Amino acid sequence: MFSARQKILKPQEYTPTEVEASMAQALYELQEAQDNSMKEELQDLHFLAAREITVSPSKKAIVVFVPYVELKAYHRIQVRLVRELEKKFSGKHVVVVAQRRIIKKPSKNNQRKMQKRPMSRTKQAVHDAIIEDLCFPTEVVGKRLRFSPRRLAAAQGAPRPQGRAVARGAPRHLPGCDEEAHGRQRQLPLPGHHRVG
Repeated sequence: MFSARQKILKPQEYTPTEVEASMAQALYELQEAQDNSMKEELQDLHFLAAREITVSPSKKAIVVFVPYVELKAYHRIQVRLVRELEKKFSGKHVVVVAQRRIIKKPSKNNQRKMQKRPMSRTKQAVHDAIIEDLCFPTEVVGKRLRFSPRRLAAAQGAPRPQGRAVARGAPRHLPGCDEEAHGRQRQLPLPGHHRVG
């Protein structure tokens, strides 16, 4: 018999957190609903982890980390899925982000000659891909790095909405989710408020 626990791709001895258990239950309920048009797509989808973060004192968001190979399947139904999950978790934004791996740059004196590091596994590529995931229904149209006097980099990007209904509520949760996802502070202004060259 299929259960909500099988939506989490972790070993059986792993005990899920409260947020992960409630996300697994919500996905399972959506999958088992009779009138759901996403039923077939949800059967093959899983997630790796879910975290609840505080975006502002009054707003919270849930970041769902999914396997990279299932990201395209999530993108096909993401707008409808996020809408349904936000109904279940009232007052919280839901964000789907792929789990990616950063491989460090090989040093000059490494003993093992390993395979060349792919560009998609560099720190910059992974952080840019996370921004793309956070802004998914929209696309990022401008990026730039700004350096402070202490040489700390702060990236800035501007999402462009595909439709006004998508852009109205969603992008406000992006800065907090982005900082939680990879630890770098970025500014993501809303379209029309700032111009990014």
